[in-house]
Amino acid sequence: MAARTHSVAFRPRARLVSVLGEHLISDQAVGLVELVKNAYDADATEVTVELLDLAHPATALVVVEDNGSGMTLDDLVGKWLSPAVDHKERKKHRAERTPRGRLPIGEKGVGRFAVHHLGRRLRLVTRAADSEEICLDIDWDRFDATDMFLDGLRLTAVERSPEVFVGESTGTRLEIRTSRGPWNEKLVRKVHRTLKRLQNPVSEVADFRVGLVCPDYPELQDIDPTDILDRAHYEFRVLVDADGGCDYEYTCRHPAVASRSRSGTESLLALGGDELAGRVPDCGPFWVNLYVWDRSSNFLQTSGVSRRELDAHCGVSLFRDGLRALPYGEPGDDWLFLDQERIQAPAERVGTTR
Repeated sequence: MAARTHSVAFRPRARLVSVLGEHLISDQAVGLVELVKNAYDADATEVTVELLDLAHPATALVVVEDNGSGMTLDDLVGKWLSPAVDHKERKKHRAERTPRGRLPIGEKGVGRFAVHHLGRRLRLVTRAADSEEICLDIDWDRFDATDMFLDGLRLTAVERSPEVFVGESTGTRLEIRTSRGPWNEKLVRKVHRTLKRLQNPVSEVADFRVGLVCPDYPELQDIDPTDILDRAHYEFRVLVDADGGCDYEYTCRHPAVASRSRSGTESLLALGGDELAGRVPDCGPFWVNLYVWDRSSNFLQTSGVSRRELDAHCGVSLFRDGLRALPYGEPGDDWLFLDQERIQAPAERVGTTR
């Protein structure tokens, strides 16, 4: 028989959403960070995360609401309902900024998978400028309970007069119900730590604030990222300019010695010798801020810091445009190999937890 050619194509089943959600989003904290990053990309100045009625998974409610640019029906269909759409990547490649001057930080169009990971039911309400409000309800269990193809499972988006974003307001509100697992104190603490560390504690984004509301654990609602850093025993701040020169400030606040400080100017190129000869920072100017604690119990107690707090905030984090880039600095992510170097000279070097 003569060879014949056929035109074929991939047709993903609806349950692919569940498969991708389980593999792309590791836990609830990571999922919430993705949604907060989406709010930043939408030019929001405020985003609030609410964790309500956590003791009962069947009635637990997670709400993420921002005052960003919102979505039109075309945006909803062409972007939010199109997994892995690359419009943000194209903007990054063109260095195209939002009206507020932001470069997109959301990852690979996975926001809807974060929502799937957080609960079985979703109500999305969004409104763009000069547009009607759009409401979309999704029952994620339908995607698992059918053998249908993804494009064959139809959803209903309702255009209506504004009920949530009234007046001239815009934004997006996600109401996520029927939790996929129990919310306990350990998990809420991880959400608290992750959101607290999301914003740069040294130079916060002036026009972007994250709030956390959790009546079940009111002591975890404060996500001010600066409080613990003010109690560091040693602080070292460096501004590296585009030519490799650096201005530094060093401060010692160790309880056992007299406070002292020092500042000056150095050249990284000169300090680096042949290794850095002829090189300049590819990324342009950047800050380095080091905060170090003596973990001896008596010194931590004097400074009002617990080892539990340090363990929750330790590591070397990387920030761009005021927001943290994950997973740099997460527990166990020693991307600069500090702990490995410290093994060779523990009395002379710092590690991610020492």
